[in-house]
Amino acid sequence: MTLIDFAAILGALAWIPPIAVGLYRILTRPLVEIITQQSIEVGFTNFGPIINVRLAFSAYRREITVADVQIELRHEAGDKRVLTWHGIVQPLSRLSTPAGTAYSEKEQSVLAIKLNTRDIDERMIRFQDPVFHKGKKELIEKILKKITFLKETGNLSIETIAKSQEELDLISFNKQFFNWKSGTYHFQFALKSANGFVLKNFSYEFQLSSTDIELLESNKTLLEEAYKDELLQGTPNYSSPILPWRWRYPYLLMKT
Repeated sequence: MTLIDFAAILGALAWIPPIAVGLYRILTRPLVEIITQQSIEVGFTNFGPIINVRLAFSAYRREITVADVQIELRHEAGDKRVLTWHGIVQPLSRLSTPAGTAYSEKEQSVLAIKLNTRDIDERMIRFQDPVFHKGKKELIEKILKKITFLKETGNLSIETIAKSQEELDLISFNKQFFNWKSGTYHFQFALKSANGFVLKNFSYEFQLSSTDIELLESNKTLLEEAYKDELLQGTPNYSSPILPWRWRYPYLLMKT
């Protein structure tokens, strides 16, 4: 063996530790499996387009902290959008009675969730459109300026605000943001974490019929009452009405 051959062997051996470390990290990356209910809840309210999904996360190999969950939607016609999580409903207890099963649940805002390898983490996640919320926030800021002006001039009243151009613009914006269409929707769950991971069972599709669209679009007639309710919340002796929002529950088909 020549000196050059020996040097080449030493050089090759020097790569073994980094390769071994890299291989170990790949083989021990957390595996996250998503388990969903057979159907999802699709809606349209004063919070814009909504998808509510009851699902469970199961983590393998190592625990993982998830900082964001999104749904990437694509309609068969090519329209694309992303819905992000805006709230979580977590089951606390389940009680069987002669009348059926009663559930105790807690709704909470969401920053991150930690998944461990011991438990299956079941939650209802509410997904909404961040583009809608950005536009709504800008219009609400205009309404707040209007309220300040009317308060300073002594003309502030709920009815004045409810009939103002700023409030009408908000309702119009909400109505125009109705973007559900009949046909097939393809969607994927997308999770974000500071650590690498492998995601399993993340691709699905569902269908909305023309009847589904008609019923969802009928929710536009409730928007004026919903926004007036927002203005009245917090006033003495006021109780918010239960608005009859219409929801659709399409069947989920997992894609392999």
